[in-house]
Amino acid sequence: MNVLKKLHRLLDPEKVSGRYKDGRRDLLKGLANGSPISNEQKSEIIAYWQPYLNSCLARYSWDIRWYDIYNKVNVFGSNLTHFVPDSYYYCVVDRFFNNAVAAQALDDKNLYDLLLNDAPQPKTICRRIGDVLLDNQYKVISLEQAMTACKQAGKIILKPSLGTCAGAGISVWNGKIEKEEVLKSILQIPRSFVVQDFVEQSKSLSQFNATCVNTMRIVTLLFQGEVHVVSQVVIMGGKEALTNHLHRGGLVCGIMSDGRLRELAFDGNLTMYKQHPNGQVFADCQLPNYHKCIDLVKAMAFRVSQVSKLVAWDVTLNADDEPLIIETNLSWGGSVQVAGSPALGDITDEVLQYIAKQKIDRK
Repeated sequence: MNVLKKLHRLLDPEKVSGRYKDGRRDLLKGLANGSPISNEQKSEIIAYWQPYLNSCLARYSWDIRWYDIYNKVNVFGSNLTHFVPDSYYYCVVDRFFNNAVAAQALDDKNLYDLLLNDAPQPKTICRRIGDVLLDNQYKVISLEQAMTACKQAGKIILKPSLGTCAGAGISVWNGKIEKEEVLKSILQIPRSFVVQDFVEQSKSLSQFNATCVNTMRIVTLLFQGEVHVVSQVVIMGGKEALTNHLHRGGLVCGIMSDGRLRELAFDGNLTMYKQHPNGQVFADCQLPNYHKCIDLVKAMAFRVSQVSKLVAWDVTLNADDEPLIIETNLSWGGSVQVAGSPALGDITDEVLQYIAKQKIDRK
């Protein structure tokens, strides 16, 4: 195999990372429901991006087919050229601003009580790290003590400490309707996990779906000494869904800077909605205390900046309309451009120019 072919194979956007296989599936699925760009749009997009494709990694990860998808969802007047192909976002932008290896070690839910100790979060009941059960203060406890703590909480949620994409591996136990044997089997799952008090979410979010926790995905970028909010959406479950993930029937709706929702939302098939399947009209919805959510993630962004400057925060509102950090995504978190806004927001030009000046192939 000659050097050029080997390089092409290594930098193929579908092979840059095993994690990007999800992106490839999203692309193929989206193309079936997209709106093909015109030749004029194609020329304009290529002309805009040409200066930023000055490295092998940038060229091979940039895929114009994504614009057939963005063309379908670009309903709020954004500049189509500013949308960032998912392949480029993950393989170039995320790679440039984040240390994926270090992020994997730090982005462990069992570390949140240490790393984000003063940030509002769901209450930890107990946890497993390796083969050892610990309480919420990281003290070793027995299985019986863990069960007692869970029964006192009444309703708990168990999450794997790493790797919960699309809600994988999450278990819920409700002491009012389920037996202790079920709880015991959950606590004996042979992997690291954290057990938390079940969150009763705000009416402003539960109006969409009360059977899962609906979250705000707020993406921050620490760029040139300032934390910018580059993307902000609500990801909500479909009717009676148990998870809010787009791959499992969820919907996504953009949030405006004052906390009001945009008038249109989309599902994973790019179907457009003016109201949730449960009947709530998106344009009539206002998220309370949204400024507190923004202030919270901006403050926490500096704390993880040594590892990740581009962070996707999953935040919800509790029953008192106060923000809670549900999860951090220190690498591969991503924004949700199908909500109709570019991934890098108002600073797209500046960020792409900055990256292009660096030697990203050696980073």
